[in-house]
Amino acid sequence: MLRHARQRTMSVVGALLLAAGIGVSSAGSAAAVPVPVTVTVSPAAGAYSVSTLANVVATFNLNVTGVDGTSFSLANAATGASVPAVVTYNGTTKVAVLNPSVTLASDTVYRATLTNAIRSGSEYLPPTTWTFTTGLPPVAQYKWPTPASTAVEPWTIAQITFNEIVTGVTSSTFTLTNNSTGAVIPATVSTDFGRVWRLQPAAQIPEDTWFTVKVTGGLTAIRDLAGNPFASTSWTFLSGLRPLLQTWNVAPNATGISTSTTLNMGFSEAITGITPTTFTLKVLATDALVPASVTWSSGTGKWVLTPSAPLAAGTQYRLTLTGGTAAIRDLAGNPLASMAWNFTTA
Repeated sequence: MLRHARQRTMSVVGALLLAAGIGVSSAGSAAAVPVPVTVTVSPAAGAYSVSTLANVVATFNLNVTGVDGTSFSLANAATGASVPAVVTYNGTTKVAVLNPSVTLASDTVYRATLTNAIRSGSEYLPPTTWTFTTGLPPVAQYKWPTPASTAVEPWTIAQITFNEIVTGVTSSTFTLTNNSTGAVIPATVSTDFGRVWRLQPAAQIPEDTWFTVKVTGGLTAIRDLAGNPFASTSWTFLSGLRPLLQTWNVAPNATGISTSTTLNMGFSEAITGITPTTFTLKVLATDALVPASVTWSSGTGKWVLTPSAPLAAGTQYRLTLTGGTAAIRDLAGNPLASMAWNFTTA
């Protein structure tokens, strides 16, 4: 009787275990059926400053089936908008990878989801969700030479300063190119603490030439330590020395100047942009413009301002030379430094 009762009890327990998905050995002991679970995820739950180019990865304890773009998905946590992506699964490594087809938005919370459509045999994965936050990309805070600047010394060193430490800055991602020839200038890259980066040409660059500084960002180029890529940028500058005023016939603060004088200016090199609006003479007290012509004298090699009428006697005048990229400049475009001075007629 007792033996039959025990047999009936074992049969009931076995039936209940089988109904629960737990096998029973021939000796009557229960053998647990493995259930698939997520072992690790990347980015980790709650992670911050995640790269906007990051893949989402899940590793399982068992080989599973049913991994696809429906059962493994990514969405903007705030809006619910799905992120288009390609999902792959490797049965050998038990790793699923969700590769977004677009760059993720920066400083945004995303939610990754694994559904119970994923299973191992007859056992289903418990639904799993987690969130992470993407980081902000690094930005440039300072550039040298100043974009579009002129009269840049031919021994200059290009520089860029970022708002955070970056990596991936090399002679391939930080370059200087001669715009006339297209040649990349040989140069050495160096840094101060990973934020300030310098590009020093191996030799003095040619004068009166436009150059382009290019800084290339990307997942395998310039990026922050979290992997957020820098947005590529470039700018140009003109090398060369400013033209200089070398000779003049009326000195600053001179007195006793003839009322019939002309004003003669000699420069260090050929210039352009010198006109009656960039080479002027005014009455100091009233700021009245003195009508005059401005001409080039091939005989003296000087620019000459000739008043249309004699100047007033015993009067202070102000002479002005206005330099600029659209004013007095050399033939390459390097501007004269603007200047002015006074003199008094006899």
